[in-house]
Amino acid sequence: MRKQKADLLLEYLGASSLLLFPVMMMLAFAMHFKDLADFFVFELKYVPNSTESFMATLSGPNKNRLFVIPHIVGYMGMPFMAATGMYLGKILYPKKPLLAIIGSSMTVTGVFFLSGVFAAWLSFAAVGNVPVASTENAITVLRELTKMQGPLLLMTTLSVLSISGLIILGTGLLISRIIPTWSAALFLLGNIFIITFMDLDNWMFIGALLILIAMLPVSIKIYKNQR
Repeated sequence: MRKQKADLLLEYLGASSLLLFPVMMMLAFAMHFKDLADFFVFELKYVPNSTESFMATLSGPNKNRLFVIPHIVGYMGMPFMAATGMYLGKILYPKKPLLAIIGSSMTVTGVFFLSGVFAAWLSFAAVGNVPVASTENAITVLRELTKMQGPLLLMTTLSVLSISGLIILGTGLLISRIIPTWSAALFLLGNIFIITFMDLDNWMFIGALLILIAMLPVSIKIYKNQR
């Protein structure tokens, strides 16, 4: 009886994670925009803001709304991303065990490093609390902190494993036909959007929305099967 309850709980947690992961990501991406018009400015290549511009954001009145809170929401979504990778691996394993193991392992490993990236950038926000008189020195420090080198470069590079793993799982779901073809295709496309347009929030929002649409019927079916 206890095993049955535990299995049921894990199924519900897995089904919930399939939806909570894209929803949390959508919220995080959406909160980066100043207004609706800002969302519709589509770029094809990410151009990092200058350190001075980043410092202005971190020390400005909209620091929490435009930077801190969105990154906290994204950070809190990481457990659901890992759970999504593990649960999809469980679904895929009977038909494509190798793809399931590789995809799930890559996703969970990537989430570990992606969480580190979120934590690092959230810690950088403290630089915005320095007195105005120290702003110039703080900008110099911030420039060094955010430079892609050392541990930050390592974490950022390996964090790509998270989405890469989901792409492998999506490919396995598509060719195995365990879930509807359109659902697997949308899931795969959504993750491709995110990895292709990394750091372009409107494109990534669309990618997360595609993932949510793809996983909604899968999650509903899991809930119904457990009744």
